[in-house]
Amino acid sequence: IMKKYRIAYFTTERNCALMLDMFKGFADYIQTHPGVTVCSFDCLGKADFSAVDQGEYSIFDLPDLSTFDGILYQGSQIASREVEEKMVRRMRESGLPVVVTEEYIEGFSFYGTDNRTALSQVIEHIIVEHQVKSLCFLSGPSASFEARERKKAYLNLCEKYDIPPFVIPGSWDARDGRAAARI
Repeated sequence: IMKKYRIAYFTTERNCALMLDMFKGFADYIQTHPGVTVCSFDCLGKADFSAVDQGEYSIFDLPDLSTFDGILYQGSQIASREVEEKMVRRMRESGLPVVVTEEYIEGFSFYGTDNRTALSQVIEHIIVEHQVKSLCFLSGPSASFEARERKKAYLNLCEKYDIPPFVIPGSWDARDGRAAARI
């Protein structure tokens, strides 16, 4: 008898290409592992914390976690600290194995990118190889682990090379990028 596994996948990913790649990966895996089912709980919650966002985030309350065998959590895209804290609490209380992508959360397995090192190498290259003397940093959502790690890299190198930091708060929405370009 084949063991069956149910995985709950939580995200607020708004990057369509990334989501398509993620789901293609799930589909490819499931084809060769027919006992695995992945249930996706996704919403488009943004960083403006409107009533619409709060309604969208309520999708995370729907699953009964006791019906799952594990959790995959892409928390880096959740802009609401309140929602994230609630999810972390639910995941801990579930007792299930949890893998978190792109954000380190104490007590859970982590899979992701070392954003601080990667951005440090890029910025240092720009400063050293191209003699750039001023840099502007458009931050991501303050609730995002990825954004905080990138900002730390930027600020550390500004200090190292005596460059006055210029941080523009924002999200990863195109409108924030356009607004920053006008400054």
